[in-house]
Amino acid sequence: MISDRQEMAQMSSNERAMRHGELKHLRSLKKEFHMAAPRKKKILKFEDGVDAGDVSDGEGAGGDNIDIRDVEFRLRNDHKQVKVRQSCTF
Repeated sequence: MISDRQEMAQMSSNERAMRHGELKHLRSLKKEFHMAAPRKKKILKFEDGVDAGDVSDGEGAGGDNIDIRDVEFRLRNDHKQVKVRQSCTF
């Protein structure tokens, strides 16, 4: 497995600059997510004709939701690493 430093040494200056910009953007998204108002508690809703297992988080549909797990994954992993690892598994 290649370490992060070895991988950075293999990248060109342009690739490193692009990755740095991507990381900066992802960090700002993560910061915005954590600084946003606290999420409302999830509440089970009971309605006739609807499965009682439905869960509502109190937010309306169509909100601008950030998938924080996706952001954290992309912070930890370069898209090139993911493609290489994915191709090795087949």
